Amino acid sequence: FLGRIGKIYDVGSTDPEDSWLYAEVRAARAVVDELAGGDVRFSIVAFSGITPHATEPKRTQHAVIEAALTGDSDELEAALDRVLEKGSLGTTRFSSGMDLANQTLTQEPGARRGRRVVLFVSENPNPTAPRVGRAILDPAMKDAALAADDSGIVYYTFGLGDAADAPTSSALNRIGKGTGGRFYAVQDPMLLHCEMARSILPPAPAQGGLQPTPRRPAP
Repeated sequence: FLGRIGKIYDVGSTDPEDSWLYAEVRAARAVVDELAGGDVRFSIVAFSGITPHATEPKRTQHAVIEAALTGDSDELEAALDRVLEKGSLGTTRFSSGMDLANQTLTQEPGARRGRRVVLFVSENPNPTAPRVGRAILDPAMKDAALAADDSGIVYYTFGLGDAADAPTSSALNRIGKGTGGRFYAVQDPMLLHCEMARSILPPAPAQGGLQPTPRRPAP
């Protein structure tokens, strides 16, 4: 998982549950509760960017592993609680989160067994690089996508809010298609967990056509 450090729906709202971050954590929690354990393991990676309205460049922590690859739902739940507690940390630097996700899925013990999937969630359709005064596309994102593709890591990207209406040229679309995955435009945040779970589960086997009922021989 990549947890986006998100914005609030309504700038004037003081409800802690009225935020993009809460919607993303809620969806991740539902998927973890349903699928963690057995052969399915998750890692929680949170990413953000620079502090808004900074007056001079600063070195900041753009991404952090809140939970290493594990099937322990309690550990994952605690990691999601930490993400929610920390709250919004700034803008969106996709490449930092992607680099850390790639690292987790290639270097963690046993990570190379089975399917390796990243669920990449953002309400921003395009990344921003750590430059003061303006938001620009991060060229390191392409390198991270190529590294994922070379390692057999598939990204499924999920757009909320403005990102749900992202054009086909948006970064979220490019990341999904460039790694063999796809982009999901999620108009209703309440349905995010359904789309995330669907991308993890293997496709159902095709059902054969109806077979004719054999006729009984005439007496």
